[in-house]
Amino acid sequence: MDGFFLFPDAIDSTLEQKIINIIETDSRFVRYEKTGKIFYHMSPRDFPDEWNKLLKIIEGLHSSCKGFDYSLQLKYEKGVYFSSHYDSRKRWEEFIVGVNLNSEAELYFTKKGTESVYIKVPPRSIYVLSGESRYEWRHGIKKVKQLRYSITFRKKTEYEKNIS
Repeated sequence: MDGFFLFPDAIDSTLEQKIINIIETDSRFVRYEKTGKIFYHMSPRDFPDEWNKLLKIIEGLHSSCKGFDYSLQLKYEKGVYFSSHYDSRKRWEEFIVGVNLNSEAELYFTKKGTESVYIKVPPRSIYVLSGESRYEWRHGIKKVKQLRYSITFRKKTEYEKNIS
């Protein structure tokens, strides 16, 4: 699928465990629960060092992926999913980056009149949505089989910068 990039084993297990520990314990995260997922938001001025390490890894994997100014951390308990959706064009620039932690996830893409596409994303992997995969296909996460954490990096549009 055009615009989708998967980088398996992009981070090591030590960094993964540090990130999970920060998500679970750092008081800078704004936490709330919705549809079975626990959401954690953070602005770049609060990014822990490990997030900046991730951003350097991401930029090394895909040179267009830089300047992210928003991160969303999610915790999925076993059996939780994320319904298919488009990330807002109005709020977010083209490149959306996902970091998959702790367990495998199955990412799925749907497009009217087309057969769905399913991609297994191993733990410690990074994936990028851009172009066709970002704008023409809805994406979601099937029910997870084990506890999963994810980080999504986005870059705000001028519209989003003016309202947030």
